[in-house]
Amino acid sequence: MRLLKQRFNLEYLPKVYFKKRMQLASGNRSETILMSLSEWFQGYHEWHLSIDNTDRQQAVIWDLEQGYRSALKEEIRVIYRDASKVLTLHYDISDFHQICPWHQATGDFVVIGDREDVSMAYHCPNI
Repeated sequence: MRLLKQRFNLEYLPKVYFKKRMQLASGNRSETILMSLSEWFQGYHEWHLSIDNTDRQQAVIWDLEQGYRSALKEEIRVIYRDASKVLTLHYDISDFHQICPWHQATGDFVVIGDREDVSMAYHCPNI
């Protein structure tokens, strides 16, 4: 991520202040996790896919100040369009560096705005 931030210098990536890969073990099992501390984009909210009470998938914007809310169809279109834009703008065709791995449902992308104006940033610092 640091390389992509330096190379493209776009506003979509947060500053990463600290990151460390850690090995956790319990009995015969072990997991590797990445801990990080990064800039938070003020006013942005995570969004996640979830199932509503009619068993249909929906996108929920986690606005901790105004409350969680279901995204409108137009907002969902803009969210996916802008996520694609961020990924494309950070794809280096000369050496194939890219934002990878990423996942739309784990808070990797965050949104800002209201129902009339939604925009997006990438917030996952290299998980």
